[in-house]
Amino acid sequence: MKRKFIKKTVSVLLSVLLVLTLTLGISAHEMYYTSSGTPIVLRWTNTYSGKPFLQVNGDGLAGCSYEEYNYSNEYNAVWSAWNSCAGLVVVERASLSNSSVDFVVPSYSTWRSLVGNNREFDVHARTILKATDRLIYSSSDASASSKNIIYATIYMNPYIQQAYQFDGLDTLDIRHVIVHEMGHALTLGHSNAGPYASSVASVMQEETFAYIYPQSHDISDIQAKYG
Repeated sequence: MKRKFIKKTVSVLLSVLLVLTLTLGISAHEMYYTSSGTPIVLRWTNTYSGKPFLQVNGDGLAGCSYEEYNYSNEYNAVWSAWNSCAGLVVVERASLSNSSVDFVVPSYSTWRSLVGNNREFDVHARTILKATDRLIYSSSDASASSKNIIYATIYMNPYIQQAYQFDGLDTLDIRHVIVHEMGHALTLGHSNAGPYASSVASVMQEETFAYIYPQSHDISDIQAKYG
């Protein structure tokens, strides 16, 4: 009887621990999940002293502005935001020839092919990861890939006038988008979406613009993936 009680107690404790792990964000939110909700764990493979290492370039943002909105200005303000992530990430500016993360403003046709027709204005950016063996556009691509990420392209919305008039965003919102997308480059997913959605403060929240820098939850996700 005592042995059964101990086994049952251990089982309950393990279940509680699992729930707490998912709730507190100890298990990182991923960009992609299988149809059954299983996380597809992707990891950035470029490292510096064992830390994920982003070599970012924003040359592709030059000249894209609308009134007070200017991608280059906002990129220059927050490109190093993930360096403040408890010393867990290294971000450096790089030339186009040796970068591993490139910000670009695509043509209208390329943007529509990335986000789909009728979504030109309501999607603010999209990050496409490159594994050692393929580009990743979907969960099926992620599942079939090596899961070792070596490069990322961050596409910013070229319909800047229509998009930001439509949403009423300001320059701080653009900074959020830039930092948020760099989180995707690190293979982090949306913290408030998917099977383990959380409402805790996070720069990786989808459809919110409350944060410009990584929050404690984002640091926990980085630790879970790379610690």
